[in-house]
Amino acid sequence: MDSLLSGLFGDKDDVTQSRGRAQDFINRYDDGPPHENITDEEALNNYQAVASRLSPQELEDSAAEAYARMSPDEREAMARFLNERSNVQFDQVSHDPRGLAQMTSRVQSQQPDGLAGLLGGLGGGGLGGLVGGGNSGGMGGMLSGVLGGDDNDRNRQRQGGGGLGDMLQNPIARAALGGIAAMAMRKIIR
Repeated sequence: MDSLLSGLFGDKDDVTQSRGRAQDFINRYDDGPPHENITDEEALNNYQAVASRLSPQELEDSAAEAYARMSPDEREAMARFLNERSNVQFDQVSHDPRGLAQMTSRVQSQQPDGLAGLLGGLGGGGLGGLVGGGNSGGMGGMLSGVLGGDDNDRNRQRQGGGGLGDMLQNPIARAALGGIAAMAMRKIIR
């Protein structure tokens, strides 16, 4: 697994430094709500780093573990988003962790720029409407936007808005990307 760790966070890190940085990220993910302990940039960068290093099955397993930590409402919102916004046609939309991980795996393999691109980290797409406005507080407020959003959010999505700016207001996106990255890193550093 040392070959997977080498350069995980850039060319300057050796295996020991990469292992330490990965463990720090995992610890912060594990220590409370992910949207409070990790940044959007970390979630995106770490997801992209591990997504390119693991097999599709390892990435799917990591996604299932991450989704198991999310609430049913958060998983439902994520499944609805994947179904409505990706270019992938799903036979069945699933809210259980394994089914949602399978949906994520299909998006990763079939969507341009994978899951990170769909969630807005690589420009376009974005999750502005997944969470609604940035003024809603706590998980209850977050979920009101997930289940509807406002007209400004929908207009921004239709106009190709999104990107990391919208992701900054989206704890579900951060929890998904960060969680998958943390679970994958846990496999890599074993």
